[in-house]
Amino acid sequence: MKKSIPTLPLRLSLVDQVAQILRTGLREGRWSGHLPGERNLSAQLLVSRPTIKSAVQQLVAEGLLTNQGRFRRQILRRPRPRTARSQLVIMVSPIPLERMEPHLLLRLDYLREALAGEGLSLEVVSNRRLFSARPAAALEQIVLEKSAAVWLLIRSTHFIQRWFRARNLPVLLMGSAFEETDLCSLDYELTAVCRHAVGRFAARGHERIGFLILTPTTAGDLAGMEAFEAECAAHRPAIRPVILCHDGTNTRICKVLNANIRSGLLPQALLVSHAGACITMVSHLAQRGLRVGRDYGFISREDDPVLDFLEPAVARYRYDPADYARRALSLITKLAHGRTIARRQYRLMPKFINGPSIECRGIK
Repeated sequence: MKKSIPTLPLRLSLVDQVAQILRTGLREGRWSGHLPGERNLSAQLLVSRPTIKSAVQQLVAEGLLTNQGRFRRQILRRPRPRTARSQLVIMVSPIPLERMEPHLLLRLDYLREALAGEGLSLEVVSNRRLFSARPAAALEQIVLEKSAAVWLLIRSTHFIQRWFRARNLPVLLMGSAFEETDLCSLDYELTAVCRHAVGRFAARGHERIGFLILTPTTAGDLAGMEAFEAECAAHRPAIRPVILCHDGTNTRICKVLNANIRSGLLPQALLVSHAGACITMVSHLAQRGLRVGRDYGFISREDDPVLDFLEPAVARYRYDPADYARRALSLITKLAHGRTIARRQYRLMPKFINGPSIECRGIK
């Protein structure tokens, strides 16, 4: 019996890899009319212009592009779609895994396990340039290099959402959508949480209520801040709201707190948007001689295992990562198979966990 010859691995050159990336872009309709110029593609893919030129010549030989044009070549036809559907779900994040909060990593673990049960795999792609003033090149490079059944966007800005919407890619926002983007999203009821927190503080007689929040760039944070201010306005003149924005660094959080201490306007109660900022706030104010439950009270808008080690016990909103993963899986599988999704916005309600950190015995 004649033995079959085993298939040997292909040794693709850099030119062949770039040509394949360009074929994928043409097949998915990433460009209309003309291919971007060689200089543009070179910057996006981080390869030399001669490499781009050689890859483009392959596509010309295949009849996909015209043979004329020094800078931009006209698209003649698109490669046939792949028969095999991608089994990859890609999460695009502006922050790497090692810098993500524990509660978010736990949510991803549950989601990864749920996707595996459906034959799908999860990959996280992070790029700090997504937070830059011009993230288009970074987005183009990511989508050129990857083929995903569904794209997951986390902490996405208005620009990022519009960019994906314009390309009609299958997207699920792990967060809230800006109104005009009309992308499918799964998030928690952050507006209801902010209103509820103000109500809890107001019931205890707090008059100066602050919101310590990462400078809002996402739709969820912007809506939450608006809800916070609206709920404070509903209690006026009894409540005076204070917004304390920071950039996520310890240094900036401390500067914002110090500025309010010097002005004598440190809020009696604080809603803190991110759990990590709670640790910085509590430890810094303790150095200034201010104690939780005596000089100020606070509620954490997020839950995090590290908050279990703070005393007094922290009032917070608890989110169920397993439930989030189940809801996300249902939407992802529908998007992956091109099925219609009835609603575009899906919201989950967290559970409020009370704690003595909400008190402020020093109210004058």
